[in-house]
Amino acid sequence: MGRCDATSSHVDGELSAGARIRADWVIFAGGYEVPEPLRKELVTLNTSCGRATEPGERGQWNGQCLVWESARPYNYLRTGQDGRIVIGGEDVPFRSPALRNRLIPAKTKRLEERLRQLLPGLETTTAHSWAGTFGETADGLPSIGPGASGSRLRFALGYGGNGITFSVVAARILGDLVGGISNDDARIFTLERAG
Repeated sequence: MGRCDATSSHVDGELSAGARIRADWVIFAGGYEVPEPLRKELVTLNTSCGRATEPGERGQWNGQCLVWESARPYNYLRTGQDGRIVIGGEDVPFRSPALRNRLIPAKTKRLEERLRQLLPGLETTTAHSWAGTFGETADGLPSIGPGASGSRLRFALGYGGNGITFSVVAARILGDLVGGISNDDARIFTLERAG
């Protein structure tokens, strides 16, 4: 959305293509795509990298689990249905898309080394590697709920690495809030806690 003006009765917006809309409510649910005025206050942007092996290279690891380290920087490890091993993590603060993309070769080497440490003796080939950006709040929980008091804008922001789970939580909370239904969990995720 290009421009958004919220009142106590409606929201007027202008889409990036120039079309104008009027809505009863507008929900920003972009994960890390936080509207600019909120971005610096609510989330820290990070770059995360990943690497996938060729199919069938999981060796003796049966892959019936997901490994997720609590270390910083962390790594995660899982298998795909075709026998690939996917390893990722090695997060660093986001600086720019160009720098994020330049990190891919070095981070891929680091992920290859980490996989050898976790699964010694397993030889694999990198089939794909990538980097992405995500937003994360200081406490690791997303920010869900209204922005300014009286506004008809609602937000679901800063999912970190748990977007699938938290998007379901956000849908329930925001559905209740927009519908005028009390939701006891809403207080846990308020935008105000970040300030």
